[in-house]
Amino acid sequence: MDLYIIFSVCKLLIKYPDLIVALISLTVAIALGICQVCQANRVEAFERRLNDRDEKRYKDLVYSQATQFIQKYSVGEQEAEIHLLPLCIAAYKHNLVYPYRREIYREFCGLTGILEMQYFSVVRSIYLVQEVTTIMYAA
Repeated sequence: MDLYIIFSVCKLLIKYPDLIVALISLTVAIALGICQVCQANRVEAFERRLNDRDEKRYKDLVYSQATQFIQKYSVGEQEAEIHLLPLCIAAYKHNLVYPYRREIYREFCGLTGILEMQYFSVVRSIYLVQEVTTIMYAA
C-alpha cells in the first residue's frame, strides 16, 4: 500500500516537473520571510538597547555637569557664591543675554534647560541631606 502511494507521487512528479519547482520556490520563500521577520526583530531590539544606553549616558553627563557646577561654586573662595543661585534664576528669567558681572550668573545663563532642571534636583537633594544631618546633630 505504501509503495503504491510513493509510486503514484513519483509518477505525478515526473509528469508535472513544474509542480516540483513551485513547491521548492514556495518553501524557500516562506523560509526567507521567516528569516527576515526574525532579523527585523533583532535589529529593533538592538536599536532599543542603543537608545537606552545613549539616554543613560546623556543623563549621566547632565548629572555630572550639574554636580560640577555646584562644586565649583561651593568650595574655597567662591563658597558664598552658591547662595546667589536664586538671584541667578531671577537674572536668567529677566534677561538671558545681559553680560552680568558675576561669573556664576553668566555661567548659569549659559546652561541648557535640561541641565538647569538636573541642577535643581541635585541642589534639592543636597539641601535635604544638610537638613537631615542638622536635625540629627541638633538632637
